[in-house]
Amino acid sequence: MVYGNFEKSQGDAWICSRQNRFISKTGRVVVPAEYKQAADFSEGLAPVSLNSKVYFRPSHHEYNENDKWGYIDTTGKVRVPFKYTQVGKFSNGLAPVMLDGKWGYINKADEMVIPCQFDWAGDFDRGVAQVWDNGRKCFIDKSGKIIVRTDVEPMIF
Repeated sequence: MVYGNFEKSQGDAWICSRQNRFISKTGRVVVPAEYKQAADFSEGLAPVSLNSKVYFRPSHHEYNENDKWGYIDTTGKVRVPFKYTQVGKFSNGLAPVMLDGKWGYINKADEMVIPCQFDWAGDFDRGVAQVWDNGRKCFIDKSGKIIVRTDVEPMIF
């Protein structure tokens, strides 16, 4: 029997969030529960971690430098190796990733499209993403160019 919440699907793979495994609509295990953490598929790839104790995409204050995240496809094949401290979902062909305490963006071939230079980075939506740069909320385009810089500072609780 399968327990847990069933979240978004992509193709034949559904995530079973309590067990960090992916199953089909018929209940067949597509990707076994071999990951410590997992999140739903986006643009054909799902973020997974072999060792993270913190749930997918924690706040930019909660992470462990030893955590390693990567991405798998809907067959379970690793498409992006486990080398990022934190990750986000793919949107508009890019995903935010953290290395050495800074955020940047990769494409599905694991090429660094926008270097890791931001304090935090959000998902792209219609070609624009929110980032924190030197303590200020900004918006960038898909080339990494800051198109709007605000005076808004992050709220720390």
